[in-house]
Amino acid sequence: MYPVLNDNQKKQPHLLIGQVAEETGASPKAIRYYESLGLIPIPERKGKYRIYSTYDVFLIHVIKQAQTIGFSLNELKKLLTEQIDKQQFPLHTANKMMEEKRLEFRSEIKKLKELEKKLDTMKAEMNNFFPKI
Repeated sequence: MYPVLNDNQKKQPHLLIGQVAEETGASPKAIRYYESLGLIPIPERKGKYRIYSTYDVFLIHVIKQAQTIGFSLNELKKLLTEQIDKQQFPLHTANKMMEEKRLEFRSEIKKLKELEKKLDTMKAEMNNFFPKI
């Protein structure tokens, strides 16, 4: 769980890419890729080093978590582009996307339950037709 921070604390750059990678589980290459796709804002620099804020870290965390539950980077790009455009995380849009994903999961679960019933029927038919040895 991430700590509650005020807006200034969230946006204050203070982490190098290696620290962000360690904290989020995303490789530095993935973090740079997210930047190139526009999923996270281009970070400030100190000399040649990228400097990330806690807000950036949280966005990367969200991206990684969302990928594990089936969101594509394309889906996330729509959400995070809106975030960058509005200079505010679009919580309403994120919640809507999660509810849509939940409906997809329920549909898949229904299909899997139907397949499981067919499997049970097939097993019962085979066990009734062929003699048990």
